[in-house]
Amino acid sequence: MTNYQLIMTLLLQGNSYRTIQARCGATHATIAKGRKALNRHNITTEAQVLGYSTDELFALIDDGRTTTSDEYVPIDFATAITVRIGRKKIPFNVLWATYLNQPTAPGRRHCSYERFRQLINRNIQAQGLTTRVHHVPGHTCQGDWARTKMQIVDPIAKKTTKVSIFWQPCRIPD
Repeated sequence: MTNYQLIMTLLLQGNSYRTIQARCGATHATIAKGRKALNRHNITTEAQVLGYSTDELFALIDDGRTTTSDEYVPIDFATAITVRIGRKKIPFNVLWATYLNQPTAPGRRHCSYERFRQLINRNIQAQGLTTRVHHVPGHTCQGDWARTKMQIVDPIAKKTTKVSIFWQPCRIPD
């Protein structure tokens, strides 16, 4: 949470934006919001800034464009995981679009695409539904059968043939 009390105090002391950034870890835009609030509300002394509570300072700075709610629309993990681990996996962007179409209650919002992906993947790993295969590179090779058939096209006869590809694990000699 941004410490606007400290930022505004440092601004009133005459510190530069870079000094405030280094001390508070705040962005240039955040410091600029503090400066605008000082000018808009005619705050000129440190005592005035210290007279405001944290919530009151946020109210002074808030321009109504951001929401401060931490309530998110719940994700149906069971359904999302079921369609992600099946044979035909539904892409994350399709799952996220479905999630965005859910109705929202007042004060709730949808999480971002990147956060949605992180939460789904974390739940898949927590349930032990994936396995990492550890091997020394170049010593073994892994194989898989793709089930879906590929097509080989004979360019001369213009004939297509469907083929199944099966790749068998093998040991590469030293």
